[in-house]
Amino acid sequence: MSMVTSSTSLPNPELTLELASESSAVNPERERRSRIQTLVHHLGETDQLSLNNPSPQLAMQRAQVRQSLASYSEQKQEMLYLLGEAAVILETVLMEAEEKELHWQLSSQLASVYQQFYHTTHEKRYLTVIGHILRPHSSSGDARILLGLARMDAANGHKALTRHWLSLWAKLPVRDLAEMIQSPEFTPLMKEHWMQELLQSQFS
Repeated sequence: MSMVTSSTSLPNPELTLELASESSAVNPERERRSRIQTLVHHLGETDQLSLNNPSPQLAMQRAQVRQSLASYSEQKQEMLYLLGEAAVILETVLMEAEEKELHWQLSSQLASVYQQFYHTTHEKRYLTVIGHILRPHSSSGDARILLGLARMDAANGHKALTRHWLSLWAKLPVRDLAEMIQSPEFTPLMKEHWMQELLQSQFS
């Protein structure tokens, strides 16, 4: 996710990681190290930029880099530390956000951080936090908000609510199908008849 809009141009970390992947696909461990190195470098860059030219977009990118690093970490404490930093960065900017679209974007990313907290710890209190973040925006019609609500309710085992949010999400003109399919919370539901119909509607 590259959201930097400052005057200084930064490389897209996802694109950089894709290029690294192509060059080291034959060696998974080397690829992993390369990806981590790229992310650490990008973390330093974005943190430095934020000192002189802070912006909500840069804050979102700083948080995303930490989320990505947390997904590569093999140490639980390190993962929690990185996710904690990401949450603080987003919460700080969210308190100052006034624009509606920006508020939705920050809220959906903050919810995804707490979703990672949940997957790391398996503590359902993090799902409660996600509900507090997203439910006030449930009528927004924002795809990221609706998908976040669906992921939360799927993790809670609330199939009816999950179906409700995904049905609303599926009708939106702009949505990220790849993110939906890759969300681990939906894996147990993939054989459900309604889920099959929903997915088929997305490819028709």
